[in-house]
Amino acid sequence: MLTVPNRRCVPVIAAAMLVLATLACETITGPSPTDTPPEPIPSATFEPTEVPPEPATSTPLPTITPTQTIAPSPTPSGPMTITSDPGNYGGPVWSPDGTKIAFSLRVDRNSDIYIMNTDGSGVTRLTDNQGYDWDPSWSPDGKHIAFVSRREGNADIYVMNAEGGDLQRLTQHPSAETGPSWSPDGAQIAFTTYRHETDELCVSCNSEIYVMNADGSNVMRLTYNPGSDETPAWSPDGNRIAFSSREPNKSYRVFVMDPDGGNQIQLTDTFTDAGDPAWSPDGIYIAFSAREQGNTDIYRMNADGSNPTRVTFHTEYDSQPSWSPDGRFLVFRSSRLGGGIYTIDVSSIP
Repeated sequence: MLTVPNRRCVPVIAAAMLVLATLACETITGPSPTDTPPEPIPSATFEPTEVPPEPATSTPLPTITPTQTIAPSPTPSGPMTITSDPGNYGGPVWSPDGTKIAFSLRVDRNSDIYIMNTDGSGVTRLTDNQGYDWDPSWSPDGKHIAFVSRREGNADIYVMNAEGGDLQRLTQHPSAETGPSWSPDGAQIAFTTYRHETDELCVSCNSEIYVMNADGSNVMRLTYNPGSDETPAWSPDGNRIAFSSREPNKSYRVFVMDPDGGNQIQLTDTFTDAGDPAWSPDGIYIAFSAREQGNTDIYRMNADGSNPTRVTFHTEYDSQPSWSPDGRFLVFRSSRLGGGIYTIDVSSIP
């Protein structure tokens, strides 16, 4: 700190001969301008306290809660993904006891059958071979899973137990045979095939619906239509089979028929490429996929085809619906976010 100059005057008496007394003034000053000023005290600075990042934790998979209700709207918040990684998933189907979902997953040009818990946890691989396995279908008692495989070269229907063992081949035909669906009593399996065609190249082939005993015996043809008939689905009471059918140069429509192939009735008309029919457990509704307004979504209608209602609203591809045993939820595959399996609560849809 600089001091303010102060003057102190002291009288000095000279010799007697001097008549004039002078006042000598001694000036006391602070530091001269040439002195180095003191170092300024630096202003205090405060470094922000670094908060260590929280340890990374995996985001828990969403769970299905019985109290969740989803009302249909143009931007529903209901669909929840239950698969943690994007991928080429297919054919999700709920187990009869409601605890598992079977599905196929394609990895590196190969597809296998898996099961998981309904919240997406506990993924277990059931098949592991160089063939292509898809289209899983639970037996009504939940002890077996029928599926399609190309492990012997062409697509045939196989069955295994729910743990992946005791594999049996049910069909052995040069034609492709797909889409197995169990009858409610577990005695028969309906499926799609081209075995009636004589054209080996199958340039203009059409598929038809057949049925066989659960052990692969007693194969019978159910449909004789000029177009392709596919994706059979047995009603819970066993009295009807829903399926998709396409006449030449037209799009797919959903039909129902008796178990012997008779009394075929068309249920959808205005939708484009309606398919993948799935009966609700009480037999009141049929869920299906259809392309409308440029994209494919999941719909629900009454079993007689009335009151079709849109369930999913997304620009990506939603298909292959399957009901939970209590009829509250649908599980389906979707191409959204790179591909996954989703569930949605449909219990609040009027």
